Amino acid sequence: MGDTLNTSQTSTLDYDGHMVENTKADNACNYKQTEGYYPVVLSINKLPVYIQNRNGNTPENYDQLNLIRKTLTRCEELGLQLKKFRADACCYEKSTIEYLEQNSFTYYIRAEMSGSLRIALEDEPEWQPVILNNKKVEVCSIEEKLFGSQTYRRIAAYRYKVKGQLTIDDTNGYRYYGVVTNDTADALSCIEFYNQRGCEGEHHFKELDHDFGWNKLPFDNMEMNTVYLYATAIAYLLFNIFKKQYAAKTKMVQVQMRLKNFILHFVTLTAKWIKTGRRYILKIFTTKDYSPLFVT
Repeated sequence: MGDTLNTSQTSTLDYDGHMVENTKADNACNYKQTEGYYPVVLSINKLPVYIQNRNGNTPENYDQLNLIRKTLTRCEELGLQLKKFRADACCYEKSTIEYLEQNSFTYYIRAEMSGSLRIALEDEPEWQPVILNNKKVEVCSIEEKLFGSQTYRRIAAYRYKVKGQLTIDDTNGYRYYGVVTNDTADALSCIEFYNQRGCEGEHHFKELDHDFGWNKLPFDNMEMNTVYLYATAIAYLLFNIFKKQYAAKTKMVQVQMRLKNFILHFVTLTAKWIKTGRRYILKIFTTKDYSPLFVT
């Protein structure tokens, strides 16, 4: 893994859980009111570096700090320089944030919208209109005491006008979101960096589900399916390694290719064995140039 990820640059560690819905006998009901397993994946640049499979009814924050410690220890052994951490509200905990602060991490964690935090945002007068993901919103930055401690921490927040039916939490017609961070950049930059986890910290679940079979587990019990999840995650890593190496040598392969696209444009070829001169020759019918891949 150290050879695949750039050890000369600092990287961001993403933490996220993923519901793998299934009908296995040992599954369990989860917070989404569906049944399945709930693996947690810590990743860098979409590449999983640590996986723990859990049953569906496992709390989101279960064993969270221990997983982060193990991942950081292993990444340090591999020479990876991790300086930033992103996660959704499952990591919105005092112990996790204090650990990241003690280890000089810049963190971006989705804040749970408690009553006191919502009141503080409602009372904030300095909201700035901006464009976020092609949508008009307002952003601000406040300092709040979180988790019942006397330590002030920064919340980069945004709000937007709700159209249509309001909920009980949509006070004054606005819906509020916040990210707790120790980054000193402007609020919009912090929110945009946090939102990038949708591509870099969550997108690999789509590929693992649909390209590597996480959504169609083959076995009847969690133990064997856990081995399957780990094995397919290794296959996903190898696939990304090959893509990166091939993309550097030929234009046929692009790093962002999904598995089906890679097979269609690179692997699948029409060929025929032809007997000529008392020997068989494999004739390949293609205009693609594979010769750069065979240059030593």
